[in-house]
Amino acid sequence: MSKPVILCVDDEKMILVSLKEQLKRHFGGDYRIETVESGEEALEVLEELNTEQIELPIVIADQIMPGMKGDALLIHLHHLLPRTLKILLTGQANADAVGNAVNYAKLYRYIAKPWEEADLKLTVAEALRSYFQDKQLEEQNRILQQLNRELERFNATLEQQVRDRTAELEAQKLELAELNASKDKFFSIISHDLRSPFNALLGFAQILSENLERYTLEEIQQKVIYIRTAAERLYALLENLLTWSRIQRGAIEYDPEPLDLAEIVEDNVALFMPNAEQKQIRLHNSIQAQTFVYADYSMLNTVIRNLTSNALKFTSSGDHVSLSVMVAERLVEVAVSDTGVGIPAEVLPTLLRIDTHHTRVGTAGEKGTGLGLVLCKELIEKNGGQLWVESEAGKGSTFKFTLPRPPSTDI
Repeated sequence: MSKPVILCVDDEKMILVSLKEQLKRHFGGDYRIETVESGEEALEVLEELNTEQIELPIVIADQIMPGMKGDALLIHLHHLLPRTLKILLTGQANADAVGNAVNYAKLYRYIAKPWEEADLKLTVAEALRSYFQDKQLEEQNRILQQLNRELERFNATLEQQVRDRTAELEAQKLELAELNASKDKFFSIISHDLRSPFNALLGFAQILSENLERYTLEEIQQKVIYIRTAAERLYALLENLLTWSRIQRGAIEYDPEPLDLAEIVEDNVALFMPNAEQKQIRLHNSIQAQTFVYADYSMLNTVIRNLTSNALKFTSSGDHVSLSVMVAERLVEVAVSDTGVGIPAEVLPTLLRIDTHHTRVGTAGEKGTGLGLVLCKELIEKNGGQLWVESEAGKGSTFKFTLPRPPSTDI
């Protein structure tokens, strides 16, 4: 590796020879002493040193020289190498020249001609110590700044990891709460809602088997109707419960296809028409044929069945239930509306959540588990849609959900 250079600039050869001899005597072991006779030559040397990446700690320049003066050279040098220390050497320097060098070149020291070798040695030695001390401090500052940047990056990474972990824990907490709510819902259904229709079945069956000869045909028929109603409710409950359980276990298959919504709705209207007629409710399907959606048939059928059953349950005699649709560019919005009892405002925000329990008795004494609406919401979301409710107590309810339209190539 090349030695650092001390550059001397003076238009008098004898001065340069003297400078070089004295500097070599005291610093020649560690530094290369270079001399030039003008500011212009000095700039050429600077360019060469810069190209070769050789360090230049000190420049000693005379002030009075032909062409470029000493202060002008040092100012120019300062713009190129601000860390290099500059020493002005002259016996004729005026205050303006020294001031220029101090103000614009950060002149390190001024040495008057003729100089004492001891003074020259001391000045250069102090300059070299100052230069390398500043260099060391600069390097330490650079390292500290780099360490600070790395520390900031580490802290930012750590903070992000903490935020991510906190979010993960919150998500796990929420998931655990939902799992606990699902477990509570499951046991609630098993312990109460599932037991109730079984008790009705067993109770009326026992009464009939033990007292059949005492009842008239009309009384027997009435109790058989009770048994059938309990069996139908039990079947619907078990079907919802099994479907919901399969969703929780991730075992339900999603097999979407283009479906004519009008056909599915019409099938369910036909299924529930006897119930509607029994309660004297007008049940109407206003969805036109060839209204296609892209969904899983079994899931969509379950949603339509549950929402229609729910609407009939909470609609009084003389009122009506209707199923309608709005078709947009990419989505189909389905509405199941009734003019029944409506839903209280305080119940609406939690109606579709599994961790809350809402069961109400229908207008004809029908009972529910509160599972059907939660099941509908999960099934619609599996089909890429959303489900929500608009309702006001005493003014009926409208359950709406969206489904995607089929890709244009599918129909």
